[in-house]
Amino acid sequence: MRTLHARELRIDMVHRIRYHIRAYDNRMNLLPSGRTECFRSNSFSGFFFGSEELWVTCVEPIKKRVVAFFDSQNLFQSAKNAWGYSFPNFDPIELSKMIVRAHAPDQWWLRGIRIYTGIHDHSINPKWHKFWANKLNAHKAKDSRVHFFTTPLRYSNGVAREKGVDVRIAIDLVVMAIEDKYDVALLFSQDNDLSQAATEIRSIVQKQQRWIKIASAYPYAAGSPNHRGVDKTDWIHIDKAQYDSCIDSAKY
Repeated sequence: MRTLHARELRIDMVHRIRYHIRAYDNRMNLLPSGRTECFRSNSFSGFFFGSEELWVTCVEPIKKRVVAFFDSQNLFQSAKNAWGYSFPNFDPIELSKMIVRAHAPDQWWLRGIRIYTGIHDHSINPKWHKFWANKLNAHKAKDSRVHFFTTPLRYSNGVAREKGVDVRIAIDLVVMAIEDKYDVALLFSQDNDLSQAATEIRSIVQKQQRWIKIASAYPYAAGSPNHRGVDKTDWIHIDKAQYDSCIDSAKY
């Protein structure tokens, strides 16, 4: 099977997202009217997309269902760049709970924790294959809200590269928005390719006439080369004290 390059993967991601949007549109055409009435506004009010264009502004739910999406390798690289950590030492369960607790006044309610990562071939790198297999299974055993998606790493000239994880995250973001599975999507990533999913979710919000927020949370330090979250999302900085309080001390 031919390996897809980055540009082809982004195009594939867009096509897949739009397929789900079209399928949703077809279902919507069969549904009766009578959804909650919303109004349009130029202001940034109760909705996560600030823009000069007109967007639907809907009533903010009192209690907000949160699903966390972990782009594990991207989060690891951000922590490495910020503080020099040499391996993925974060606990996704504790990080999710920490961010949700910080938004207690907004009544965030953690409903799901989804972990995405590439994983080494056992025959090529048994150490890191075992690490991720054990880590993911341990998190799932600890908390029933945990689900994970893995994909084999691709090797080129001895270098392992992750392919397709951002596509899977983007598809899950869109499909779960269509299926009304969350009010807040909490992305642990700085991968700006995911902004395409945020763009597509605009149309879902308008069709469903409901309130959705997407936030990207990431390690932040003065010396980090990248201080930006995912475009078209709210940015949540994680400082070193917060991150260190969520370190996974298990030996995998």
